[in-house]
Amino acid sequence: MTGPGFFWIWVWEKTAIERLLRDSFDVTKVLVIVPLKPAAETWPAEIQKWEHLQGLTYSLVLGSEKDRTAALEKEADIYIVNRENVVWLVNFYKKKWPFDMMVIDELLSFKSPKAQRFRALKRVRAMIKRIVGLTGTPAPNGLLDLWAQLYLIDGGEYLKLPERLFIRHEVELPAEVKEQYKQLERDMLLPFADGDIDAGSAGILVNKLLQLCGGCVYDENGGVKEFHSVKLDKLEQLIEEANGRPVLVFYAYRHERERIMAKFPEAVDIKEENAVTRWNAGEIPILLAHPASAGHGLNLQQGGHIAVWYNWTHNLELYQQANKRLHRPGQKETVLIHHIGIKGGLDMQVLDNVLAEKTSVQEYLIQALRAKIKEAAT
Repeated sequence: MTGPGFFWIWVWEKTAIERLLRDSFDVTKVLVIVPLKPAAETWPAEIQKWEHLQGLTYSLVLGSEKDRTAALEKEADIYIVNRENVVWLVNFYKKKWPFDMMVIDELLSFKSPKAQRFRALKRVRAMIKRIVGLTGTPAPNGLLDLWAQLYLIDGGEYLKLPERLFIRHEVELPAEVKEQYKQLERDMLLPFADGDIDAGSAGILVNKLLQLCGGCVYDENGGVKEFHSVKLDKLEQLIEEANGRPVLVFYAYRHERERIMAKFPEAVDIKEENAVTRWNAGEIPILLAHPASAGHGLNLQQGGHIAVWYNWTHNLELYQQANKRLHRPGQKETVLIHHIGIKGGLDMQVLDNVLAEKTSVQEYLIQALRAKIKEAAT
């Protein structure tokens, strides 16, 4: 990796070493493993270049065995060795390994679990308190390249999370609404005096049917037509069964958010100021989130362990990422993820097929709709 971005990563890493050695005293002796030329030229030059790093001392473990041994006997903060001498270094110290921090520049060079240099570091990994890997191309040939690199980072200790349960709740549409659903599915149109619900394409029909599953549909004038409240009623039941425990509710459409907030005045939208902080502090009983607003990066595991999908996206990535907001490091309870779906509705088809990673979104939904329309016409 080259360019100004990598340049600043380089400087940051040396600064981090300096602070760990001088300020926090978290480490006492640092080993830097680098390709031969950067070991001899680049790292020493960078340490000397920056004023705040002038207190760092280093020793170059290079050259002949005599020179390398002499370099290790010198008192220094950082010992810089080229990767070709890693096996020799491990054999030199054996069980008396002295380095409690290690930085591997170009971590990709340790991608092979069969390589001697990887096996050598594996023997001493448990004696290293901190390890940093630098690379701009961690997996150029595929994800298998990552295994050995990540082993050196985490020592093979994989994250253990509580169990996560997916729970389905299928509710029935009222008879009249069921007929309207079938009509929209068949004719791609529901006529109303004040504004039709018109699906001009299969893609639009997908969204109209999913909206109807949720209870309301936007008409051609942008108005909202309400059809049923069976999902709202089920949501109320699930919240009551939570017995006061906080509930995270995912919705798909704006009118669903408005209906949920009208029914549950205590609900708070995740976009409100300090909502995440308040949720994690146990101050919010019902937190509403659209998966696009809570799909990446948010830590919600401190505030609860129960999520309810009132209606769901057909974007697999957003769905999976949203489910991980509660199922994260620090979660101590079994995570319960409820889905409220319509029996025979398109929402359950999305859940069972698209979100189960069986096929692509548009391909599956459009083929399913065509089959339904053909069946209704015969």
